Amino acid sequence: YSTVISGFASRGAMDNVTQWFSKMLAAKLSPKDVTYNSIIHGCAKAGDPEQAARWLQRFAASGVGKPGIIAWSAMLAALASACGKGGSNKRPRYSGSSSKGLS
Repeated sequence: YSTVISGFASRGAMDNVTQWFSKMLAAKLSPKDVTYNSIIHGCAKAGDPEQAARWLQRFAASGVGKPGIIAWSAMLAALASACGKGGSNKRPRYSGSSSKGLS
């Protein structure tokens, strides 16, 4: 499932990503950090920082581990992509603790 999700995410096909993620959960499979990283990267490809922030929060709450440098880099890419496309001035909020830093 992660490979299929990654393939769709690399093209920014987020509807397909969401569909396959749901199938993964229905099959009682647990997403790994690489799955979440791919999805957040897909949000960057799609120029959707709000969706990237939601997936980053979901990653943090998943128990898989803390989002690391790959996830945060993808989040920054999503923000940059939205700015480059004349994106909205809305800034997505991440409710995770920023005092713990990246790791």
